[in-house]
Amino acid sequence: MVSQRGIEANPNKIQAILNMEPPKNIKEVQSLTGQVAALNRFVSTATNKCLPFFKILRKAFEWTDECQKAFQDLKHYLTTAPLLSPSVLREKLYLYLVVSPHAMSSALIREEEKVQKPVYYISREEQKEVELSEFDIRYQPRNAIKAQALADFIAEFTPSHEDLEEKEDNNKWVVHVDGSSTLHAGGIRVVLRSPEGDKLKYKVRLQYQTTNNKVGYEALLKGLELAKSVEVGSILVLGDSQLVIGQINGTCEAKEDRMRRYLKKVVRLVKKFKEANFVQIPKEENIEADTLAKEASANEAIDKFDEIRYMPSIKLPEMLQIEGEENWMTPIVSYLKDGRLPKGKDEARKLKVKSARYVLVDKMLYKRGFSQPYLRCLAPDEINYMLREVHEGACGNHSGARSLVHKVICAGYYWPTIEADAKAYVKVCDQCQRFSNIPRQPSEYLTPMMVSWPFAQWGLDILGPFPTGTR
Repeated sequence: MVSQRGIEANPNKIQAILNMEPPKNIKEVQSLTGQVAALNRFVSTATNKCLPFFKILRKAFEWTDECQKAFQDLKHYLTTAPLLSPSVLREKLYLYLVVSPHAMSSALIREEEKVQKPVYYISREEQKEVELSEFDIRYQPRNAIKAQALADFIAEFTPSHEDLEEKEDNNKWVVHVDGSSTLHAGGIRVVLRSPEGDKLKYKVRLQYQTTNNKVGYEALLKGLELAKSVEVGSILVLGDSQLVIGQINGTCEAKEDRMRRYLKKVVRLVKKFKEANFVQIPKEENIEADTLAKEASANEAIDKFDEIRYMPSIKLPEMLQIEGEENWMTPIVSYLKDGRLPKGKDEARKLKVKSARYVLVDKMLYKRGFSQPYLRCLAPDEINYMLREVHEGACGNHSGARSLVHKVICAGYYWPTIEADAKAYVKVCDQCQRFSNIPRQPSEYLTPMMVSWPFAQWGLDILGPFPTGTR
């Protein structure tokens, strides 16, 4: 509202916040932050004042003492909201910037009769960049602050030791996991959020019949694998499956054999982290992962970057190829792990070039790809099992060699002789020989002849004239 005194905040909007009761759920917290955003211009360091409310929106709802104190402080501040001064055309303005561990805020100031008056307050959470190149801006060191409002602005933005300690405690990666299953397929989605707020998203399509509980474990295992691949030390796993989270925390018992096998594999992965906590959250608070998991399980076109699995992870063989017998991976692993090279100069150069296409992750050898995820390398004793599961397993359709190779690579596996092995396996498959289409081609190559009558060009008559018949 504009008056002779200056620009004032709408009293109805302020009164609406003053009359509010403490929020009781996520929707009421969102309503509170939305009303504060409408008054953001009049609230100094609005992001810091609402920081406890933003924390609630990122996890399960819990109205703490910190939230209550921030709620009361916000009401007290709005009872004496500052009066903003309108700017004049072609007037020089001053911009004060302050950065805290949580947000960046600024105050736009004009000077009138040697008195500095606020024009606008701006506060953004984790704002990184502002483009001001189109304006004529001059930078100079901050002089003495004349207005008491600016002194309060700077004082409120000075971080305390408690804030710094809280930042160290929150140095955890958050992993949102969720799964979805249909009649013939399933999908899982993992969203990793770093302490800085960056997000990593991963989607997997399960090309086999499964259940919601098994899909929940598959999503959890994939989340732990991805977190370990980025070398995370401490994680907080959030999922909406009460059974899966309860079995991991020990509040539920895993009675079924497959559930026990899943749980055993999860416990083995958890030991690789310094700290891992598992929290069950309502489904409406896991919307992002839930929506993307449903997309992965839907009968729609599959993105070429999506991972496809044709069997449960508990059926995959334990691959400890480094400690086993020597195979095609041994020289590559020896070079990547210990830098060992063959004695011959040519062999050493060839091994260096070849090893550039591979990477070692958690003692597992993977092949790099230009437009696809890492492919796990298989030892010779694991190849037949992989081909059998993909070719004639639960979701196998006895495809040809070329299609079989494509499915194995989409499942995330590789070995150098994959094409030759696939052709050899398809040739000896009993079901393919019995029920495949009958070829009408001859078993031997035909020998073409240039002339249909071999001796016609010479005019030879080998038989001579035939005798005349008696009748």
